[in-house]
Amino acid sequence: MDYLRLVRYKNLIFITLVMILMQFCIVKPIENAFGFASDDTSLMPDYIFWMLTAATVLISAGGYAINDYFDTKIDLLNKPDKLIVGRTITKDQASMVHHVTTGLGAIIGIVAAILLRNLTTGFIFVMVPGLLWFYSASYKRQMLIGNVVIALLAGTCPLLLAIANHAYLNMDSNFGELINQTPMPKAMYSVLCVFGLFAFLLTLVREIIKDMQDEYGDRESECRTIPVVIGTGKTKFIVYALIAITAFVAVYISLGVPKFPLLSSTTTTLTGDVVVAPGSFALRYALVGVVAPLIALAILIIRAKTPDDYKNASTLTKFIMAVGVLFAIVFYYMLAKAQGLVMFGLFVVAQQ
Repeated sequence: MDYLRLVRYKNLIFITLVMILMQFCIVKPIENAFGFASDDTSLMPDYIFWMLTAATVLISAGGYAINDYFDTKIDLLNKPDKLIVGRTITKDQASMVHHVTTGLGAIIGIVAAILLRNLTTGFIFVMVPGLLWFYSASYKRQMLIGNVVIALLAGTCPLLLAIANHAYLNMDSNFGELINQTPMPKAMYSVLCVFGLFAFLLTLVREIIKDMQDEYGDRESECRTIPVVIGTGKTKFIVYALIAITAFVAVYISLGVPKFPLLSSTTTTLTGDVVVAPGSFALRYALVGVVAPLIALAILIIRAKTPDDYKNASTLTKFIMAVGVLFAIVFYYMLAKAQGLVMFGLFVVAQQ
């Protein structure tokens, strides 16, 4: 069980869920809406998707392990009751877990890149392990750099699937450059980039909140995190600004959902019927599921004084992330309704 805690198994399950939702509630339905059957050989095979997911999860596990390896002293000060490395797991064992999981993840990712014949995918699986190492060893102890690195990596997960699926379609044995003359790549990238932006903003918020939670240990270890450098009070204003930006982005995007080509009122379904997409539902989802909790998060930060207070705020941020990711199912529903798709291969959504 300690090894599972070392690699943050709950976070790994969440990463897997994100990848599944992005592939099967965003990418596949968009491809289906453009006339591709789910078993079309021109589409990226599921086994490559699972390779990409396994590689992402394994590299993430290695990142968590090496982070605890370097943070033994800080964790001893901030959360001695939850210390793993140096107590139930030795530093050598933690290092071995990092080497094995990261190595396997990188190999699987590079093999997937070779199958896709895509240099960008391969570069990601070479770059990310290096960034995670330097983050744990150095970046996280520097002002803002570590926060931005982790946020960028979180935002990369949805984008990775856009790159991979596009690369497969772009292979000469499939559609080649012809696929780029269609609106499908743009549609796929636009939706997945929205999820990537949302992941980036919320991860950045959560990382800064965690820095406020761990300020005591970071200060004693001479880290130069934002709270250590400018103080907790000023750091809170940075968090408020990021929360406001995230709320604005959520509302702005929800208002733009009905204008998405496959959901617009002028969209024609595969059966030839013209339908009007229920755009107000996306706005309600954003207001209730994202904006309201963000307001609650801001209130928690205003009142926060102890590490436990910041821990509660961090937990709420995780919840908001989960709600944001689950919007993929809502998008799938609206797309299925607008285009007359068979949702999850089980049922057709009734159209108005």
